[in-house]
Amino acid sequence: SELRYNVWSLIIEHCIQIDVELQNELDELDDDEFDDEEEDQDDDESEDEDMEKRKVHFEDEDSDDSDSEDEDYELGEEINEHALQAANIEDLQEKLDNILSLVFENLQKHQLQTGLEEEEEKSVILYNTLTSLFKSHILPTYYTKSTQFILFYFTQRSPELMDSFLVTLIDLSFSQSETIEKRIKALQYLSSYISRANNLHKNQIVYVLSYLM
Repeated sequence: SELRYNVWSLIIEHCIQIDVELQNELDELDDDEFDDEEEDQDDDESEDEDMEKRKVHFEDEDSDDSDSEDEDYELGEEINEHALQAANIEDLQEKLDNILSLVFENLQKHQLQTGLEEEEEKSVILYNTLTSLFKSHILPTYYTKSTQFILFYFTQRSPELMDSFLVTLIDLSFSQSETIEKRIKALQYLSSYISRANNLHKNQIVYVLSYLM
């Protein structure tokens, strides 16, 4: 049991590490694109002024050529940097997708509601392991956009697991012993779960919404 927990802990930790790095890279890329747009606007606004300056200082051609070469060099460096960043993002996305695909394939092997006590017991143990890791690793971490879907996917394999996970999220959301940051995150995951989980029954959704209201 301890070995199983350690293995899943390593998997979750690795997913979170890649997930967070990927989101940071995407945010940085968005910021760079926003800065580029602002620079383009500034360039458009100052285009007339630049034209006037060129007319006045046309005799200083050597200096202009040097400035142009510097600008070309900086532009080339910027293009290379964006290309490397895009390649790194693609690499991170591929790694995370491959890991999650393997995880989902493994979770599919756990047969629930088979009537076999041993199989159902294994699934409950795995659920408890994943829930514990959700509380200790996923919940406190910001910028995880994909790792939580390991829980979202597995719990949808039976109504009992969905009920249990919903109760866990509700308890975390309203627990006075948890930090306000964790409680807010739990509410976010709760709202995400009831809006995304295709296998949730109508009565489960109505119960959660009624409770929140």
